[in-house]
Amino acid sequence: MPLSRLNEEQYLAATSSNEQNLIIASAGTGKTSTIVGRIAYLLSKGVKPTEILLLTFTNKAAAEMVQRVAEFFGKDVASKIDAGTFHAVSYRWLKKHDKKVVLKQQRELKTLFRSVYEKRSFGHIGAEISPYGGNYLYDVYSFYQNTELHVHFEEWVKNKYP
Repeated sequence: MPLSRLNEEQYLAATSSNEQNLIIASAGTGKTSTIVGRIAYLLSKGVKPTEILLLTFTNKAAAEMVQRVAEFFGKDVASKIDAGTFHAVSYRWLKKHDKKVVLKQQRELKTLFRSVYEKRSFGHIGAEISPYGGNYLYDVYSFYQNTELHVHFEEWVKNKYP
């Protein structure tokens, strides 16, 4: 059992009665072992693997922890633990909610906005107003994505940039 390999502080963290735990420690202090011990403790207390969320800074770290859990509880149990980076887990959850969700990389969006800009005619605007470039359109859209929750982009941009 992974708990038998922990020192006193690690053991206390792994067997804490708190439902949510945040482990912060410097490199080489046994965070991975402590977290694996925590997962083992939860599983031994009857917590279902599907009820465990493991967020890490890298997918590699998450995979390593899940692999260590698999050594004690088997791959079937370990594979049911929701593990990964905040971004990876969030994306999986979004895809479960709506299969049509697609995340675009920044460079892909900039290319899209450049294409939109290049294919549109802005002659009707008049000489005194210069048309927005592709990078500027991307920046506007990015600002919208980071600040607006309720208004559709088309309505938002019409109100902000008449």
